[in-house]
Amino acid sequence: MPAIHVLDDYYLAITAFITVSYQLFFVAIAYTCNFDKLTDLAGGSNFIILAITTLSLNHHHQTHQLVTTFFLITWAIRLTTFLLSASSKQANMTASTRCAKTTYMIAVSPAADGFVHGQAYKALYATILDPFFLTFLLLFVSGMPLSERPKAKARYESNNNWQAYKRWLDHTSILIPFPPQLYEKMPKILKRTIFLELPMYVFDPKKHSDMSQPGGAADEDDVGPGGDDRGSTPQSGEERLI
Repeated sequence: MPAIHVLDDYYLAITAFITVSYQLFFVAIAYTCNFDKLTDLAGGSNFIILAITTLSLNHHHQTHQLVTTFFLITWAIRLTTFLLSASSKQANMTASTRCAKTTYMIAVSPAADGFVHGQAYKALYATILDPFFLTFLLLFVSGMPLSERPKAKARYESNNNWQAYKRWLDHTSILIPFPPQLYEKMPKILKRTIFLELPMYVFDPKKHSDMSQPGGAADEDDVGPGGDDRGSTPQSGEERLI
């Protein structure tokens, strides 16, 4: 049975359409209900939907396609479960980038071994953009910038075991796995460069919080008559959840 043709030969348009529609649908619900966990669910399950869709449309199933689809779905389930539960400083980011690179190597193998030619050959090699694009998103857009500093600030201002969390931050590499005992003693310049602990991820209470101590009141300069915090504003539902 021939493969089903949908918009183009490589299902790029249909997968893009599914992704945009699926994400916008969940973003609209999350925005309306002020409940961000839905976007985590959408992010992980999107991979599963695309994997099953593209495999179903192509009726010529080869071993590498089945293996790639299986591992991609397994990783997506793990990612979704991770996002909906507890979080770790480096586990999710490292796993995501490794998965993208591994998927690329499996997908490109038919082109490298000379089994495909022409436009299919070019399309497979073009997938090298995926690991770079995913890494860019995690480092500068939706991954680390939205999790590291905001999470640390929330712990500091609520004094949610802040001192222990601070020690953990100091000896845990943000992205590249490294022995904690050695990382803690490493010069800051190496952390900021080689290990990619960029300043945009780091929470500094003096710069990023109005509180002079964990869980304490705001600085005196920010306290108005009657003890009210002049810089305080009503919290949104999302901020209260954090």
